[in-house]
Amino acid sequence: MGHRHHHHLPETQHHQSVDGLVNLFTKGNHDLTVIQHKLEKEFQQIYPDSANPMKLVSRIKKVQEELSSMKEQCRELLAAKQVDVWLHFLEFWCYCTITPSLAVEKM
Repeated sequence: MGHRHHHHLPETQHHQSVDGLVNLFTKGNHDLTVIQHKLEKEFQQIYPDSANPMKLVSRIKKVQEELSSMKEQCRELLAAKQVDVWLHFLEFWCYCTITPSLAVEKM
């Protein structure tokens, strides 16, 4: 049988690499939080509350989320209503073909 050569890092070195990545992400997250707070403070000083870019972006994100949710709800509603609409259409069509003069008056 063939020889197996695995090029794995020793476990301690592997943990050090993972720890290094975790520390890097933690520092990056902290740096971004600091930047966010500085921008918020700066924008609060420069812009009136209604024109604060950070608040506007936040409101736009909320509206996008709400629109996405509403779109999904509309799809579900339309799927449920489509059957109902077809039944009404067929009922009206049958009514029109059986009594065409009454159907014209109903319109």
